Amino acid sequence: MELYKLSGYRSGGVCLRCRHSTAGRYCHHCKEGFYRDLSKPLNHKRVCKCKYEIQESDK
Repeated sequence: MELYKLSGYRSGGVCLRCRHSTAGRYCHHCKEGFYRDLSKPLNHKRVCKCKYEIQESDK
């Protein structure tokens, strides 16, 4: 609601269906548990990599 007021009652939404493991108002951050691969643009399907890799012994 605060963003809506600050925008002059024109906008203030937050993305609800971010893709490629992204999050945030503009889908510009990686979700928790992921980190940004700065060599890729935000719309790349592998822009956010998982922080936790599966070890061979965990399979």
